[in-house]
Amino acid sequence: MSNVRVVSFLGQDYSFRISESEELLFQQATELLQQKLNESREQRAGSDAHQLLVTTALALCVSQIQQNEQLQQAEHRLTALVAQFQSVD
Repeated sequence: MSNVRVVSFLGQDYSFRISESEELLFQQATELLQQKLNESREQRAGSDAHQLLVTTALALCVSQIQQNEQLQQAEHRLTALVAQFQSVD
């Protein structure tokens, strides 16, 4: 079963249909987005809502890309370590 959740960002309401299993994740995501929007608003005083939303989305995308790169590097290191230990046996 899914529930409709309404959240407000920058004075605009948005409705989302969220399954019960996604409820916590949705709540965490909306809190993170609100936090990042607030940070953007502080850094870019005078920007309109659209500019804040775009710059915040880009900052979140940059963060996601960096985390993906770090994960890939860690996976490569682990793969190399496993291969090294297998060659020792």
